[in-house]
Amino acid sequence: MNILITGAAGFIGFHLAKALGNTQNSIYCLDNLNNYYSTTLKLDRLSELGFNQIGITEETSILYENLHFCKIDINNLEELRKFVTKKRIDKIIHLAAQAGVRYSFENPSEYIKVNIGGFLNILELARENNIKHVIYASSSSVYGSNIEKRRLHEGDNTDNLLNIYAVSKKTNELMAKAYFNLYGIKSTGLRFFTVYGPWGRPDMAAYIFTKSILDGSVIKVLNNGNLERDFTYIDDIVTGILNICFSNNAELRDTYNIGSGNPVSIIDFIKTIEDETKIKANLKFVSMNKGESKSTNANTSSIRDDFGYLAVTEIHEGIKSYIQWFREYYCKN
Repeated sequence: MNILITGAAGFIGFHLAKALGNTQNSIYCLDNLNNYYSTTLKLDRLSELGFNQIGITEETSILYENLHFCKIDINNLEELRKFVTKKRIDKIIHLAAQAGVRYSFENPSEYIKVNIGGFLNILELARENNIKHVIYASSSSVYGSNIEKRRLHEGDNTDNLLNIYAVSKKTNELMAKAYFNLYGIKSTGLRFFTVYGPWGRPDMAAYIFTKSILDGSVIKVLNNGNLERDFTYIDDIVTGILNICFSNNAELRDTYNIGSGNPVSIIDFIKTIEDETKIKANLKFVSMNKGESKSTNANTSSIRDDFGYLAVTEIHEGIKSYIQWFREYYCKN
């Protein structure tokens, strides 16, 4: 197949592209390399994939002969259209988005433009090019304040949203359903639950806590520590995406939870980092921010039953790998 990955310089996109390297498929990687966080980190990810001449022209990896990269913004419909049409794309894995819940408090318009406008362009190109399957990133944030049931199922209510990031992802799910009803474009939305691991973003908990512990700076712990997250290791996430991408299962749901199904309290997450670094954290307990969920816990029975997905990475194993990468990447000198 000819597979398009948007957001390929991002955290999940990078790992997915690497996993698809040297397969029998042609993988076309796109990213606009925006400056929401360090472009150096994004360029270093691309370098790990064998791309070193980043520009507006297409580049083939020097490490994986089936990987190709082009710098294109998903909001640039004409450039995107030229590329997709020329490459005869069979399947799209759409991971490009404006990420980060807290940044949506400050700049909501960016989420509407990129996450909704950009996704509309992806769906339109799928329609124009008769691309029958689009896999796209949704989020556990769509569950909002719905924490009455400890284990969140795809059929649970998603109407009480807490922030504009969640609104953008819920809107993506509605758009995808409309395009299926109108044009037969099958889409699979993946509700990611707190992904972490090597090459993760610097606005994520694993980075913030690790850096603070190593620096000796204060970690602000929200809701006085009464928070838990369904932390999911990146390798498990990639396995789930690949299982869906290459499945012949015709009876697909519209959306799937993809998480570990084993939530960890924020305090225990920090304690795991402390154990691995052998350094005690300096904690400051603060009240809850508006717009944040107190708990996330994925019911993953649907993706397990349909695609054999099972998260296998224990939190201590994942943190050990993350800390090793963090030190190698950030503590070189």
